[in-house]
Amino acid sequence: YSGEGTVTGVINNALDGRGVEGLTIRFREGINNTNGEVVKETVTGLYGVYEVELEAGSYTGEISGEGFITSYFYVVSIGGENNFGQDGVISPIIPEGQTRIVLTWGEYPKDLDSHLTGPGTNGRRSHVYYSHKTYSQNGEKYADLDYDDTTSYGPETTTIYKQIEGVYRFSVHDYTNRKKSDSKELSL
Repeated sequence: YSGEGTVTGVINNALDGRGVEGLTIRFREGINNTNGEVVKETVTGLYGVYEVELEAGSYTGEISGEGFITSYFYVVSIGGENNFGQDGVISPIIPEGQTRIVLTWGEYPKDLDSHLTGPGTNGRRSHVYYSHKTYSQNGEKYADLDYDDTTSYGPETTTIYKQIEGVYRFSVHDYTNRKKSDSKELSL
């Protein structure tokens, strides 16, 4: 599988899961290579789709665009093959004082759930997750599950809009295998 291969994927917006057009992707050889030599560059097209020819190997893709936080993702090129589904996620810029947590994963398990617990305004802990997507008090939003993915890959995105002093915890629950006490899919 040496030689050039085609890498294809979609770059999705972390807040709504939609593909983002017009983003620049710079590829560097290796995993976690965020400042080495750029070997290839491309721009996302309609619906955030990109396609690029790369020599066989592993690469780090740097995604950037106006109004977005630069992010990174990993792709694998297989010589002579078209490797589909090499997707990435990018988040819109957030105001100072806010925190955004973006969860992505592979094809399995199909449905992972984000859970954020934190201090509440009433002295009790807050809990934001799929069946209680927003924590707000007196009409003011403190935290929100912005995007809930149930069909593999993510993103699943949680934002803390207004922070309260105290300890926050972010947890991931394997909803797909919730009734299987011996499931190891989350650890694969």
